[in-house]
Amino acid sequence: MLPKRRIVFCIGILTAAVAVAQNTTFELGRVDFWRPADLSNNWIIIKEDGIAGTPISGDIKTSAWKRLVGGAVENKPVAYVSGCTPRIGTCLIKNGSAGDCSNPTPGEGPAGEPASYFARGIVLDPTDQPTGLFLPVAPLQRAAADNVFEYPATAISEILPHGKVQYFENFRIRWEWSVTSDPNGTWSACGISENPLYVTRSLPKPENPGVGYRHFHTLLHIGCKYADGATSDEAMIQGVWAYFEGRAVARVDGAPLKYYGNWTGILADRTDELLEKKDGRCQSWAKMLLDVLKVQGFVESNNYKIVKANTSSEFFIKTWVDYGGSGTSGNNVYPFRNVRMSTLHENNSYKWQYSEVDYSTPSLAQNNNNPPADFGFHVIVNIKGKLYDPSYGLKYGVSIKNSDNIEVVSMLDENYVSAYALIYPPVEYEIQMNNFVLSDYIKIIEPVNPSQNNY
Repeated sequence: MLPKRRIVFCIGILTAAVAVAQNTTFELGRVDFWRPADLSNNWIIIKEDGIAGTPISGDIKTSAWKRLVGGAVENKPVAYVSGCTPRIGTCLIKNGSAGDCSNPTPGEGPAGEPASYFARGIVLDPTDQPTGLFLPVAPLQRAAADNVFEYPATAISEILPHGKVQYFENFRIRWEWSVTSDPNGTWSACGISENPLYVTRSLPKPENPGVGYRHFHTLLHIGCKYADGATSDEAMIQGVWAYFEGRAVARVDGAPLKYYGNWTGILADRTDELLEKKDGRCQSWAKMLLDVLKVQGFVESNNYKIVKANTSSEFFIKTWVDYGGSGTSGNNVYPFRNVRMSTLHENNSYKWQYSEVDYSTPSLAQNNNNPPADFGFHVIVNIKGKLYDPSYGLKYGVSIKNSDNIEVVSMLDENYVSAYALIYPPVEYEIQMNNFVLSDYIKIIEPVNPSQNNY
C-alpha cells in the first residue's frame, strides 16, 4: 500500500500546481532599474533639460516603466556607464486585482515573505526575439498590499561591455512567472516593459552647474544614439560630429535647437540655456558639443577657441557682394562704405541707410537657413587638434602659425569670410572684400579668462 500512497500524494501535488497555474494570472505593474552593486559610480542620474536641471533618475533606482492607476503607462530613461552590471526588479499584480504597483518600495528590495511564485525576465530585440540577455529566475515576495508581489533587484546576466557606447531606444524585457523555479518548466508571460537605456563609453565628467553643465537627458541621448557601438574616443567623436554636421540638432523631445533663430533678443550662451531657450549664440553651441563629449567621459584641455579678425573690427561671412564700383570710403585698404540705421538688425535682416556691400547668400546654420553674418568674434572648438564649428556644422582643419607667430584659421578665412570691416561709431563702416591680397585674416585669441580655454 505504501507505493500507492506515494503515487496518490505526487498526483495531488501535480493537480494542485496545475490548478494554481490555471486559476492565477499576473500583470506587470512596475519595473525598476537599480544602481549597480559592483560599480555604484556607474549609475548616472539623468537631469531634465534646462536651467533647473531637475533629476529624472533616482539616487539609487528609477522606476523606468510604471502602470498608473487607470491603465496608462509612464516611461523614464535610464543611464549607466559601460563595464557595470545593471540590476532590475519588477512588481507584479496577481489576478487583475486592485493591487497598486505605482509606488515603488524603498530599499534594496521587498521585505515581505516569500511567495510560492517565481519570475524571470528575457531581454528582447526590436522584433521581440530573445537577445541572450536575461534576468534569472528568482522567487517573488509578497508586498504589503494584497496580491502585489515583487521580484527583487537582480543583476542582469551579463555586464555592459567595457568602453562601448550603447543606445536602446526601447530596452524591452518580457516578464514571465511560474509556480516552479525550473527554467525548463511551464512559464507564462505577464507583460513587456520598455524604456530608453543609455550606456556611456566612460564615466562622465562631474557636473558643474556653475557653467551650465549637467548630465542632461539630451546630452546623453545625442552621445549614445549617434555614437552607438563606438569603442574608441575617435569613433565616438566621429559619430557625434556627424550629427552636428547635419545642422539639425534637436532636444530629445524633438524640439529643434537654433543658432540665432532670432538675431536680436537674449540668446543662450550656455548649454543649459540653449536646452531651455532653444536658441543660442556660438558660445552655447561650442559648449554643448563639448558637453556631449563630457558626458561620454571625454575631456581635454585647450578646447574652447575664440576667433576674430587680426586688425578689423568685424568680419562678414558668406556671401557679401560689393556694388561693382571702386568704393567711396576714401580708405584704399577698406574702400567700400556702408552706413547703418540706428539698429542694424531688424526682423532678421539688415537695415542700412546706405550700402556699397550687401548680404547676398546666407551661411546655413543649426536649424536656421538665415543667420546673421557680421561678427566681432566667433567661438569654435578644438578636439584632438582639429577645429570644429558646431554652430554651422563645419570643420576648419587645424590652426597654423603664420610668419608673425600668430595662430591663424586659414580654412575659415579663405572659404567662409567674405569681407572685413572697420567700424566708426555710431554708424559708419569701411569695408574690404576678402580678395586674399588686401584681406585681413582670422586668428585665435586668448580669452579674458584663460580658464575658458579648458571648458
